[in-house]
Amino acid sequence: MLRSASSVPALALVLVATPLCPTALGAQAARVSEQVRVIDTYPFSEPNRIPVLTRDARLYPYHTFEGYSHAAEAREWTVVHLENDLIEVFVLPEVGGKVWGAVVKETGHEFIYRNEVMKFRNIALRGPWTSGGIEFNFGVIGHT
Repeated sequence: MLRSASSVPALALVLVATPLCPTALGAQAARVSEQVRVIDTYPFSEPNRIPVLTRDARLYPYHTFEGYSHAAEAREWTVVHLENDLIEVFVLPEVGGKVWGAVVKETGHEFIYRNEVMKFRNIALRGPWTSGGIEFNFGVIGHT
């Protein structure tokens, strides 16, 4: 691979400076814990047994959810709490591994919104979705 003359000194500087950087000398200790939290949840129905064929053929063989509650109920959710010296991250494994929220420990600033209510609605292509956090999207057009 050919390198330009200006990239060689920059590469050398990075290789020399990296071991001198305090964060490179030792990784921060991470802690993982699991807890159960009660979160107000708006439940939804079981999926329709008939797969989606008429609304969007790309969604086959998935099912639709048609019943969404307008009343919240207290429900226990498993929350995985990940933290190091700088941040705390909260993950909901029962909602597909959704990152529920994250906080900078030094300032208390919430840099990923943590919605304290799980209000599922039919916003997604194939079913219940709730706002806040970060989720994994794959497939047709997000939220699948």
